[in-house]
Amino acid sequence: MDIIFNDFSFDMIKDITLNEYYQDILLKLAIFSFVLLITLLLRHVISKMIDITLKRILTSLDIESDGDIQQSLNRPLYIFSFIFIYYITITILSDNLTFLDNMMRAVTVFISYWIMSISLIPLLNRSKLSKIVGDTFFHWSSKIIKVLLFCFTLVVIFEIWGIKVLPLIASFGIIGVAVALGAQDLFKNLIAGLVNITEGRFHVGDIININGIAEGTVENIGFRSTLVRRFDMIPVHVPNALLSEGALDNYTKRPHRRIWWEIGIEYGTSQQIIEKIITEIYDYIHHSDDFVYNDELDHQVVFDKFSASSMDILIICYTSQVKWQDYLNAKERLAYAIMNILEHHHVSFAFPSQTIYVKNDNEQSALS
Repeated sequence: MDIIFNDFSFDMIKDITLNEYYQDILLKLAIFSFVLLITLLLRHVISKMIDITLKRILTSLDIESDGDIQQSLNRPLYIFSFIFIYYITITILSDNLTFLDNMMRAVTVFISYWIMSISLIPLLNRSKLSKIVGDTFFHWSSKIIKVLLFCFTLVVIFEIWGIKVLPLIASFGIIGVAVALGAQDLFKNLIAGLVNITEGRFHVGDIININGIAEGTVENIGFRSTLVRRFDMIPVHVPNALLSEGALDNYTKRPHRRIWWEIGIEYGTSQQIIEKIITEIYDYIHHSDDFVYNDELDHQVVFDKFSASSMDILIICYTSQVKWQDYLNAKERLAYAIMNILEHHHVSFAFPSQTIYVKNDNEQSALS
């Protein structure tokens, strides 16, 4: 039995080694294995070469400081280099290349899409397009370009494999109409979002007040809704249609903040003292860097009215600070200045009070 097995094995090996067909297969496998081994051994060298090439290209495009894009592009180019080496090797060794050609073209298209999707945003950021159209519209446009680029990539890949996309899309026409009818609100909000961006009603980071809905900071403007972070840190997703049709206040776009105060001082303060207090408060506002004074924004510090328990001085002024914390600091400094002025003239703030007069006529007649 062992002799038969040995004879069989020897004859089989002999046939394989002497047969030209098997010799050709063994040679091709040996060449491919050799190329595979060489590429694996030189993978660090290939990666280093790609890094150097990318650095030179990015430097010529004036984006040398963007290390993230170089690191992101390295991976698809690294994969593509190996695929290309194996494709060339198999092309030399094989005769039937129809399937392999289609596969290689599809992979090339996908890798190209991968590279373009990674480099699109950094390259566009280097241009002046965002300054022309605005950051929000630029962000939206980048997303739309990526979606269109992905759809175009799918169409090209389908065409490579002989799948006709246009007839397939036409066959779904009736379904598309039904979907469009059911997605009216989606398209309505999408168009409203584009209107909001083109009009520039608000941008990411603006503080807005949607009457009766929400008040807070705009964090993201999406295709369907806008994310507004309320001051209690609760996120509110507002449909774009409501932002387009309704009224909203954009606090960020105001150039100045107004202070409207009424301070009450005690009755019994003389007219001369009141006039000095008004003059000193006005001088402080007029000469302080915290406030703006021009022909359109005039300060007002006047004696306003006689209230039930105080004489009221009206103060209207506009701060040069727009940010919330700076505005609070300016108000605080003004309040301290008013307190010092009143203390200097020995005048106190009035508070609600009542004077009650009691007649004791009956009590006095009873005692008499």
